[in-house]
This record gives sequence, structure tokens and C-alpha cells, in this order.
Amino acid sequence: MIVSLRPGERLDLKHLKEFLSGRLSPMEILTILSIANKTPRNENMKISRQGLR
Repeated sequence: MIVSLRPGERLDLKHLKEFLSGRLSPMEILTILSIANKTPRNENMKISRQGLR
């Protein structure tokens, strides 16, 4: 899952889990949250799956 934050916004795993609890099944809710400053993109400006790993 990729989450894009607005400038100046903050996010932690607890609040994200609360938000997703009514929208996803318990098996789909993530357990690890990784924060990146920039989303990796390929030459076509699509999100790079290899870059996310």
C-alpha cells in the first residue's frame, strides 16, 4: 500500500490501522509502515515496483 501525504501532514501505523479497520478485512490490514519522501517512478512516470522494494 502506498500512501501519499500532503505537505506538513504526519501519519503513524496506529492511526492508519484505525482508519482502515472499517474498510478492509483484518487479513488485509498492513503490519509494517514504511515512510518515503518521494515515490519511485520509472521513465514513463509510473510507480516503480522495483523501486518500492
